[in-house]
Amino acid sequence: MRFTESELVHVERGDTQKFDYLNLDVRTFIILCKAKVEGYTTLNSIRRLYEKHKRSKSAKHRLYSLVKNGYLRPVGDGKFVLTKKALSALDTITQAANLTWENKNSF
Repeated sequence: MRFTESELVHVERGDTQKFDYLNLDVRTFIILCKAKVEGYTTLNSIRRLYEKHKRSKSAKHRLYSLVKNGYLRPVGDGKFVLTKKALSALDTITQAANLTWENKNSF
């Protein structure tokens, strides 16, 4: 897929800030969705995503990076809740997914 020069300039000027949340990977998206449904998440629930791959250290690092990047904040007893940044990320991603789905169904 090739872009024209005007399209690249348009993307570089500020449209990327709006879609920064689309850089989340699938596991992070699943963690945030699960935390939104349950109201919180724990290290053990994140470890369950990694247990098939035997990477519990990866789960710990994932949790710390989510806290460091501002998607989760600790509330005590090993529980972490979503921040405003995480909620807006989920809204942006779901809106983009809905638009993509509607465009595919219109053909």
